[in-house]
Amino acid sequence: MTAERSVDVKVAGDKGAYLALQPAQGPNGNYAKMENGQLAVNLDGDAKEIDGKGVNPNAVTHFDKVFTVTNKGSQPVEVTITEKSSTNAVTFYRKNNPENSLEDGSITVNDGDSVAVGIKVDTRGEKVSNGEKLLDAIQVQANAEHGNATSS
Repeated sequence: MTAERSVDVKVAGDKGAYLALQPAQGPNGNYAKMENGQLAVNLDGDAKEIDGKGVNPNAVTHFDKVFTVTNKGSQPVEVTITEKSSTNAVTFYRKNNPENSLEDGSITVNDGDSVAVGIKVDTRGEKVSNGEKLLDAIQVQANAEHGNATSS
């Protein structure tokens, strides 16, 4: 016996996908915006409603709750965030605790829950010049018990 079944798989932007990425509520959410369906984070003069040009050299700067990761799927997922960068200056952390780095391990996001993500920039000991781009892209990966999803 042969039977045909229909399958419908669609691609959704970061805001509407099963693993939704979007700017956080609050003032630091202004550092994030949706561009062509993807989350973009700008810690420079391109950030909306922000007057600064970038972070200080030889300093540690924290940006609590910049964007959120929401699990719109049907099971808990382990979420990790990795960066593509030429320096080690940028790390991501949960909510408003810079010591709870996502680089040290993944966090569980239950189905229907959201987690706010902060950004820590530590330029101490980094050889960076004025106007240098510290981060090129990030990759958010969610691993569920029976599969995984990745967003860059």
